[in-house]
Amino acid sequence: MTPPSSDDSPSGVIELFHRFERWVHGRLLRMLNLQAHERETQVHLMLANRQRGVVEYWTFLFLSMSIATLGLAMNSTAVVIGAMLVSPLMGPIVEFAMGLVVGSPVLTVRSTIRITGSLLLVIGGAALITLVLPFREVTAEIAARTHPTLLDMALAVCVALAAALTTVKAKSETNVVASGAAIGIALVPPICVVGFGLGIGDMEIARGALLLLVTNFFAIVSVGAVFFYLLGFEQVSVQAWDDEALAASPEGGVVHRALRALEQVFGSRRSGVFRIALPAVLLIGVAVPLYSGLMQVSWEARTRAAVSRILDQAESEDDFDASWTVAGGQVQVRTYLVGSVERADSLEARLATRIAAASGVEPDVRVTPMPSYEAIARAVEPLRAQGAAAPVADATADLAALRRDLASALAGAWPVEAYGPLAGWSLQMDDQGGVELVLRHLGPQPDAGAGRLLASALESETIEGLRVRFTPLDTATVEASVDEVDGWLTAVEGGLQVARRSTGITLCVQVPDSATLAASTAALDAVRRVDSLRATAPGAAVEMRRAGTSFTTRLRPAGAAPSCVELGGLSDGPESPRAAGQGG
Repeated sequence: MTPPSSDDSPSGVIELFHRFERWVHGRLLRMLNLQAHERETQVHLMLANRQRGVVEYWTFLFLSMSIATLGLAMNSTAVVIGAMLVSPLMGPIVEFAMGLVVGSPVLTVRSTIRITGSLLLVIGGAALITLVLPFREVTAEIAARTHPTLLDMALAVCVALAAALTTVKAKSETNVVASGAAIGIALVPPICVVGFGLGIGDMEIARGALLLLVTNFFAIVSVGAVFFYLLGFEQVSVQAWDDEALAASPEGGVVHRALRALEQVFGSRRSGVFRIALPAVLLIGVAVPLYSGLMQVSWEARTRAAVSRILDQAESEDDFDASWTVAGGQVQVRTYLVGSVERADSLEARLATRIAAASGVEPDVRVTPMPSYEAIARAVEPLRAQGAAAPVADATADLAALRRDLASALAGAWPVEAYGPLAGWSLQMDDQGGVELVLRHLGPQPDAGAGRLLASALESETIEGLRVRFTPLDTATVEASVDEVDGWLTAVEGGLQVARRSTGITLCVQVPDSATLAASTAALDAVRRVDSLRATAPGAAVEMRRAGTSFTTRLRPAGAAPSCVELGGLSDGPESPRAAGQGG
């Protein structure tokens, strides 16, 4: 049977579409070895038998939640899979999709109530179990369900097809269990992770798992509804069965009250407005978080590709090992570099600038210099002894704690008045396991005794045997003509990174006046490049002005004399100094 041709009138086009629909329905029914009357039987069973097995449903749901939560906390994939085998979530979710297709307010509202109750039970139960557990470690099984990807949505699509197909072909309990397990794979673990996140008070975990839950739920319902429509379920008349099911439910029950409330808003449940508006309201409820989730997933996919490309390119320039994560709208990079502190600072600045430009967010980049790969291995070895597969990134956890301790100690011990503000610092290990603290500051070179005194003050709060090395920053003015700005732009880029990392340093920037800029395309391009660089270094203190005929830049302590306009090479001009973030 093939769809016949028709005239071009509106009624002819509509008739052609309906005949094409019937052709598609017939082909799919034959492919699945189904009869048209089986559609009515399936819908009638959903409406008539809904109250049967209520105790079993909630019992199996509770057991599935308990097993899944414990399996996630134990980091046991086998236990999590076991929870899927007893998950009963297939029923209400498939009925929800069917209710949208056949236009049954009773089926849609009833399944919505049960889905909502199921979510509350699983989330609340998982949170309570988490509270009573003696350990609350974020295991790999939990972490895997806090950052949804496009692969998770692809899995949900496959799950939905499995559930919908086994629903219309439910000739045995085996099929029903298979579809229930399929739904459980995509929904039960993320629901339990939402409860785990609430139980430990970590909203990032809860939000990430909730995003995965909403994404999977929408994919399952949408694919299921399309599948039922292609099989022709929208042709099933449910009015009499709706009335029969509603009459069988308690008069003052939740379904009755919900339908009465909806009828007051949309009119009779027999009206076309009710049939269209009800699914629209329900789907809009998940459309907003779904859109946000898809945008987040898309950003993470693009950013991961960009960070991988940037690190691959940087590895061709420097010899280092890196670990990195992209999650929750943030980018974190931890790197061990075989080389000097200066090379580490340069690499950190380049990575931060490139990743910020590619991702649109300010990344957290840390580069730790090491004298050799042997030193890196020694730094990681104690952690590997605790776990055979501990990655190099695990060593960063101890270093991160040490950095926090040092930052706190430095805040109270660094003599700003004597040696100027700190522009940054880094740790370097030698081949013998000694640790050296390299301080970059904007001030005079301290004498040899200053390093020993500062190390003694810091040792009591951090680590023994700490050595301190001072690295004063160059505060000389860098000047360039309108035809030679490449080196000057490099100085501006480095100065921005220094100013971004320190609240006590200001970058003074002067560009030529408007008349000079108007006469040079290269000069205008340089100014645009400065604006672009400033956008990649949010928080950097910059004073920028237009004056004279050359480009100049210089670092100076914030609030100190002389001011930017009084520094050598930064003569007064017609425009006053401007703060970072304003036009230049």
